Amino acid sequence: NVPGCPLGFTTQLDKSSASVGETVRLSATLENQTGNVQSSPMIVLGIPAGLTLQPWQLKKMVEEKKCDFYELWDGFAVFHFEQLAPNERRVLNLDLRADIAGNFEAPASQAFLYYSNDQRVWSKPERLSVAP
Repeated sequence: NVPGCPLGFTTQLDKSSASVGETVRLSATLENQTGNVQSSPMIVLGIPAGLTLQPWQLKKMVEEKKCDFYELWDGFAVFHFEQLAPNERRVLNLDLRADIAGNFEAPASQAFLYYSNDQRVWSKPERLSVAP
C-alpha cells in the first residue's frame, strides 16, 4: 500500500470452506479517507477460481447505483465509480457460486483512483476450500 493513498480498501469472504453448489459471499469495502471528493475510484476484485459471479447481481449493482459500471477481466471483476464523496464508504457484496471442488486462492485485489493509479491500496488474496 502506498502511504498517503486517499482510499481505504478491504475484502472478506464470509466463509473459508464450502461445498459445490453453495453460495459464498465476497464483500469489498471501499472508503474515501479524506474530506475531499475523490474522482474515478475503481476496484479490481480478484475472484477465486472455482467460484462463479452471478450476472444478474452485477446488473442489479449498476441499477441500484452501487457502482457506475463494471467490467469482467480474466479472474477479476472491475468496478468503476464516478466519484466518492468526502468520507464516503461503499460496500459491494457479491454472492459467488462454488462450482468446482478444490483449494483456491484469488488474485490480490486492489483499489485506486483511475487518474492517479500510482497510489494503490491492496487487499489480501482470499482463500477458499470447496468440497465435492
